[in-house]
Amino acid sequence: PGEELTTQTVINDILTRRTRSLEPVIVHIGGRSGSGKSTLVHEVSRALDELGLSSGILSTDDYHRGTTWLRNYNHGETWTHWDEPIVYDTGLMAQDLTQLKQGESIATRGIDWSVAEPVINGTMTMPDVLLIEGIYANVPEITTSDDLSYEMTTPLATCIGRRLLRDLRERPQFADPTASLLYMLSEAEPAYRAQLAARGAQS
Repeated sequence: PGEELTTQTVINDILTRRTRSLEPVIVHIGGRSGSGKSTLVHEVSRALDELGLSSGILSTDDYHRGTTWLRNYNHGETWTHWDEPIVYDTGLMAQDLTQLKQGESIATRGIDWSVAEPVINGTMTMPDVLLIEGIYANVPEITTSDDLSYEMTTPLATCIGRRLLRDLRERPQFADPTASLLYMLSEAEPAYRAQLAARGAQS
């Protein structure tokens, strides 16, 4: 693991960027499932609020295509590879980011985990700081050289434990310890490493 990413580090970088320009700052925070991305992003959002800066949060999870789309994509068969890139519509997210940068509002999206289908739950416009988090938060489709980008380096074992605890709280239908461990090792971790490798090859 590399040096732990802290709220203060992200805040300092945002403030440095704001001293150069009052244009909105877009921040990307990636990492494994369970690495602490969401926790960090909400801490940063609260700190920005105390500094008088507006913030908004988008997650690549918000762009989950849903069970119906994935089953159709898989020729009618049940989809089981939930951490693969195709699961997340980063192309649509890129379009939404373009609209925000142009001063337009976008629909705020989410996923209803009781049925694993996408939902629309409101609208948003570009804030002073836009925080983007998720496994695929740093993929090239949604990042530019002007953005601030970070990758959480939380060890895999810690991520597995956190993901299981989260599933127990929020998605009990998925919270089988043996199945979760097998999935993390055979599906989630290889998918995460593959996208890291792909980004490294493109840089």
